[in-house]
Amino acid sequence: MNFKQDIASLAASLGLRKSGNEFHGACPCCGGTDRFWIKQGKTKDIVISCRQGCDFADLAKEMYDRGLAERDEYKPTAKPQYLQKDLDYCDLYIAIARGKVWGGFAFNDHDFKVVTAMMATVDEGRRKKLRELIEEKRNLPQKTTKRALDGRSAVQTLRLKDKAR
Repeated sequence: MNFKQDIASLAASLGLRKSGNEFHGACPCCGGTDRFWIKQGKTKDIVISCRQGCDFADLAKEMYDRGLAERDEYKPTAKPQYLQKDLDYCDLYIAIARGKVWGGFAFNDHDFKVVTAMMATVDEGRRKKLRELIEEKRNLPQKTTKRALDGRSAVQTLRLKDKAR
């Protein structure tokens, strides 16, 4: 919400009086006396509220209807960007899980958790590959390996090796 006036002019338009660092007066929505307040904000120019609990959307609509404020422009968000390191780890993890890198890799319960967490950090194409990998590995008998016993997945092991370098 963008106000068309500075805070003092806005307060005068609404019939508010100064009290400390706020302006108080009757609420434009519920009409309660000394419930409504406006003040300078830290992240927004002007902050408005009603101590009776009027909904901000109702207060904003009242400001728009009175011609005291303009609506913010809608700015569509850009497509999500993914970190290259996460994409690289995902590709490597898929290769490891399919036996293309480590021949004796055994997919275990912990790996299912890692793949599930990884899905949020990669693009749709890789998510599809990870879903296929889960379906492929879900029906195989699970093996207990040294890696499974210490609780690390292949990707976690690789990240630890990268940090050590």
